[in-house]
Amino acid sequence: MNFIALETEQKLRGGYYTPEDLASFLTRWVSPTSGTRVLEPSCGDGAFFPTLQGTGANVTAFELSPEEAAKASARGLPDCTVHNRDFLGWALESKGKQFDAVIGNPPFVRYQYLPAAFQANAERVFSRLNCKFTKHTNAWVPFILALMDLLRPGGRLAMVVPSEIVHVMHAQSLRTYLGEQCRRIVIVDPQEIWFEGTLQGAVLLMAEKKASPEVHGEGLGIQRVAGRDFLQQDPEAVFNTPRAINGKTVAGKWTRALVPTATLSILEAIEEDSRFCR
Repeated sequence: MNFIALETEQKLRGGYYTPEDLASFLTRWVSPTSGTRVLEPSCGDGAFFPTLQGTGANVTAFELSPEEAAKASARGLPDCTVHNRDFLGWALESKGKQFDAVIGNPPFVRYQYLPAAFQANAERVFSRLNCKFTKHTNAWVPFILALMDLLRPGGRLAMVVPSEIVHVMHAQSLRTYLGEQCRRIVIVDPQEIWFEGTLQGAVLLMAEKKASPEVHGEGLGIQRVAGRDFLQQDPEAVFNTPRAINGKTVAGKWTRALVPTATLSILEAIEEDSRFCR
């Protein structure tokens, strides 16, 4: 059992900042240029800001901590507004707003550790998007839901998220929603822990929203990586990882993507054969 009194201040606000090489990789993938509307929902001290320098992007950022928001603002990123307020509350008020790209590292905080107002906003996000809610959720889940809702058709979301996105039950409605909304989803899954002081691994979530509801979803792929050499690759090449889960089954647990391709083909054939379905 976990008790809030035993947790560090850093863990309670999910304050684990993104190394610049990871931030640069994700920023290169969304390819911001002059006028690109970029949303950063939990900017901390502005870890992603150096990767946006010189792009000409119009950046809207949020940070709940006044001290960290001040540090982010002091970085002097042109065409950037840092809001010192709760992102979810703002997102629920922002009808009609859309962004070309979303980047960042949302807070990893258990639902029971969140302030009451944040808990209420998290539940409202699930309700607004007709997603099943559970109090076992974590702050990063409603963040991703709200971010995808704010992303324009054809836009790209590039985020650092817990590796539990692949399998944990409280993210099931998120996986379903992403499967419905996205043309293609790729998870970059490292063998090592990227953030010191955390007890869980993190992965990179790269998702491209469908240009229209009629577009057929291509499914999901998981790219397993060792070390950081992949960060020197073209991010587009990484995003073109062969899909391991087709569009029909992307709503389930994504552990299927870890099954060898030949085995997965047999499994899908069995599932499609009515003789094996009851």
